[in-house]
Amino acid sequence: MEINNKYNLDFPKDPNNDHYGQKFKLVKKEEGSIKIKISDGREFLIKQKKGFDYIGICYYEKEDKLYIEYFDYPRILAIE
Repeated sequence: MEINNKYNLDFPKDPNNDHYGQKFKLVKKEEGSIKIKISDGREFLIKQKKGFDYIGICYYEKEDKLYIEYFDYPRILAIE
């Protein structure tokens, strides 16, 4: 996964283990919208929302769906 054309996060697969990969990357609010590019070439833009401090990106491989979660830590307030 590439974030804003400058941060890279890898989520290597382990064929012998089912698990959820989770990593965190701090992106300053001043950078504005967050551009995500995933390994299959798909790109999307996440607009920051006022009142939320964290954004989670979840991919469910079986349904090929991406979920965006907006957090006002410690609870999830909105999911798209």
